[in-house]
Amino acid sequence: WMLTPVANGYDTIVNANSKLCMAVSAVPNDQGPGEAVIQATCNSANPDMLWKLVQAPEGVTGWNLMNQASGQCLDDPYGGTELPNTLPLQQYTCNPFPVDPAQGWIIQPVQLGNTP
Repeated sequence: WMLTPVANGYDTIVNANSKLCMAVSAVPNDQGPGEAVIQATCNSANPDMLWKLVQAPEGVTGWNLMNQASGQCLDDPYGGTELPNTLPLQQYTCNPFPVDPAQGWIIQPVQLGNTP
């Protein structure tokens, strides 16, 4: 995944392989908690595809990724924090750190083709 700045502190999150953007599904409704997060053709004017990184408070590692359209955060369903987790990601009401580790994301730069 690559973060590409758009405007006003929001980014698109692009899959390096598929070149598709991370987006909240608009079916049936892009506003509801529990809506699926999918890959879709990038459109930086679509608020379903714009994400703001909100840093954890001092002393806590990680970020929330908040969707512009809904104000909800990228979430691993049912508080899943361990692999294997085969459930698709979703958006859900943001819970500040360190309350919900299923919404805490660590972002580290890597070179294409490498894994951390």
